[in-house]
Amino acid sequence: MKNLNPTRRRTLTFVRALLFVLTACAASAVAQTPKTPAQTSQPATASQSAPAASYIFGWARVLTTVQDLDKNYSNSINRAYYSNIVALPANADAGALQGQVTSYFTQLGVPNAMKVNEKLQVKGVTVKTFKTLVEADNARYAMATQDQESLNANASTEVALPVSYFTWNYYGSRRDLFPEISEFVTTGYEPQWEFVVFEVRAERQNGAEPIRETRYYVSYPYELFMTGSEGIKRKKHVDSYFTKTVVEPAGQRALKLDYYDSDIEFFPGSLSYKTFAEAWAAREEKLDVIKSNEYPQYDFLVISNGPNKGEATSFPFCATGCTGERARITSLEMKPAPKKP
Repeated sequence: MKNLNPTRRRTLTFVRALLFVLTACAASAVAQTPKTPAQTSQPATASQSAPAASYIFGWARVLTTVQDLDKNYSNSINRAYYSNIVALPANADAGALQGQVTSYFTQLGVPNAMKVNEKLQVKGVTVKTFKTLVEADNARYAMATQDQESLNANASTEVALPVSYFTWNYYGSRRDLFPEISEFVTTGYEPQWEFVVFEVRAERQNGAEPIRETRYYVSYPYELFMTGSEGIKRKKHVDSYFTKTVVEPAGQRALKLDYYDSDIEFFPGSLSYKTFAEAWAAREEKLDVIKSNEYPQYDFLVISNGPNKGEATSFPFCATGCTGERARITSLEMKPAPKKP
């Protein structure tokens, strides 16, 4: 069997990690009793079927007509709202998903129109599914670009916002993982892919002496829709998530992880990557820099909704630099447990 190149190996590891996390999320979502519109987003068929063996990726498009009550437009305009990309069970029913999104957006999207003085009406809802995340993202970007150019082709004046994005909290509330971010958000007309890097000092007692190492935690690209005021505190929100799902679980194993605010770096520094592929390519460049320093590099996931299950949510694991002089703690953790006599 041929050895996989590092990029291919990391991609496959990401898929395995993602499926592991989503299996836990799906099981939790089925077990929860819905209490809010955001928590009712699990399709009705999910609790009636066996756990899916694999996943597909999908997004929703909600086409609306918008009347500007400030009368900036003489007639109603069209606006398409696109959801974040969601990992779905392979046996998810498209009709049920469409009905779910219609109800979800009607309850939360219509009252939270992009502008205060707008009257919004849903014209139609479409849910598209794909075998891979990249295919789903590329298709969403292509359709949104087409809507941006042609959705209001006959308008007498330029339409400022023909396309927007909204949060589809498929696996439940955001409150556990991001308590200070709104449950439902509509945001601007560009996709918002990014990734984050934490430079962390790890310490563990080894008998009477502590052992230490520097390690890097690099997230996979993610979408995290926020309001403008919430986005200003983006570092605080993601830091809190990292603490809950990485730092605190590590502390329970007597592993201390410490870092400063200046050790948290977002990519890109401003705006966002427009596609997952663009963010992934930038992440590969950053990983090359980290690998050249020979420090341990850990991958982890940023999941925007659902229950907090600690490391079963973020799934941190060493991807490169796991052995050697600079991996004093990691190399110990990577060793198999001694066999029982």
